[in-house]
Amino acid sequence: MNRIQFLMQGLDINEVQASLVSELIKDVPNENLKDFLVFRMRFIDQFKSKELITKEALFEYQKNKIENRLRNGEIVFNNIRDMKNYIETYYKGKELGYGLGHYKDFVIIALDRECNLLNTYYAPNGNFYKLTSTEKQVVYNFLFENQHRIGDVKQIPFYEDDIKEIENKKVEDDENYISPKMIDFLENKIQKG
Repeated sequence: MNRIQFLMQGLDINEVQASLVSELIKDVPNENLKDFLVFRMRFIDQFKSKELITKEALFEYQKNKIENRLRNGEIVFNNIRDMKNYIETYYKGKELGYGLGHYKDFVIIALDRECNLLNTYYAPNGNFYKLTSTEKQVVYNFLFENQHRIGDVKQIPFYEDDIKEIENKKVEDDENYISPKMIDFLENKIQKG
């Protein structure tokens, strides 16, 4: 059975649709098609087309493949630009990691929908702050050197001394202010993860 026939039977679609799906998932080799179709089953929704289900599954499948390589300590990205593109593609609206760069371990960095890096530790006024360009560069340099930390999010407890240090730190750059509406959006997005 060839690839098109396998997709036709596996997805219960016609030959033209199978040809289009085959093109969409061309990065999935023939020997991994069965695994991909099993993985795709988690995305089935009666209100979505088979093509959309496949596209969403492919997105997560590719992310999982890269994440597995990263977790195994493999160097996946050869330059910061490629790593940043990956992060902006797969972590938009999600938490990126904890204790990145010069941040303490209880500080989680996230990406908003506009691909701004956010410090999600609540400032005394309850808002998230966008990282400055210098802070972003520190985080991206750290992640490039520690690629296994991409997507590694742990809730680390913080201590009284940490709280005092942060509360005493003056917020110097109001352009980094994130509205409460954006905070609600990010919290909902992060919780749904």
